[in-house]
Amino acid sequence: MPPRKTKTTKGSPKTKDASWKLTTIPLHSWILFWVLILATMALASVCFTTAFRPAENQADAEALAVFEAVKKNLERQITELEGKVEVSQQPGGRIIIDATSNQLTEDEVFQSKWNIEPATVYVQHIDPTTKLSMTLPYNFSWGTEKYALNPVDAYANFILFGPAYPFEGGLTRGASLSIENSTSSAAIRKEIQTLRNNGEQIEEIRERIINGMTVISFTQGDGSSYTRNLWIGVGRTYLYRIESSGWLTDAEAVKIIQSLRVAK
Repeated sequence: MPPRKTKTTKGSPKTKDASWKLTTIPLHSWILFWVLILATMALASVCFTTAFRPAENQADAEALAVFEAVKKNLERQITELEGKVEVSQQPGGRIIIDATSNQLTEDEVFQSKWNIEPATVYVQHIDPTTKLSMTLPYNFSWGTEKYALNPVDAYANFILFGPAYPFEGGLTRGASLSIENSTSSAAIRKEIQTLRNNGEQIEEIRERIINGMTVISFTQGDGSSYTRNLWIGVGRTYLYRIESSGWLTDAEAVKIIQSLRVAK
C-alpha cells in the first residue's frame, strides 16, 4: 500500500497556529538530578536505620527534616526537567495542515518550497484503534515558512509521517505505516514472488528478526523512476507494513519496528 496521494482543491486552511520548538536538557541538570537521587537514597538509608532505635533524639528529627527538604527539592527538579522534554506549540506561528486534506490550492502546493531535510527527533504516537505505541521520526522544520506539519497524520490503522512534498497535483508524505491482521512469513514471501511474476522489479530482499518478529524488507520498482522501499513485520497479532519512496532509511525503519509496544 503506497503512501496515500491527494489531489488538493481550494479550501480554507485550519485556523490553528503553531510554532514548534524542542528544548533540550543541559548536562548540568542531569548531573544535579542524579546527585539528588543519590543523596535521597543515602538519607533514606540513615532514616531507616535510626527508626529502629529505642528512642528518638534530636539528631533523628533533624535527619528527617533534611530528608523531607531534599525530597521536595528533588520533586521540584524532576518537574522542571519533565517540563523541558516536550514538543510544544507556541501561538503566532505557522498554520498546521494535514497533508492529505484539501486545505491548499494546487498553486500553493507547487509554488511553495517544502522542507524535506532528514528527521532530527523522534516522537511517540499511540494508534487509537490498536493501542499500539511507536516512535516516529520528525523534524520541526518540515512544511514551508507558512505551513507546519503534524508529526503524524493518523487514520484507522494507517499512519502517514515524514516530510510533505508535491505529488500528482497534491501533497504526499515521505512514509506510511499500516497495521493489518497478521499472516505468516511464508505468505509474505509468496506475495513477493507474485509481484515478481507480474513484472515488478524486486531487489535487496532481506529477512531478519527485529523486536521478536520476522521482518522482511525489499525494494520494489516498475522499471521506471518509481521505486519504493518496504519493511513488513510479521507479529503474532498484527502485521506492520512500512512503505517509503526513498525517504526513510533502513536504520529509521528498524528503530520504528523496535519501538512497537502495546500502550499501557
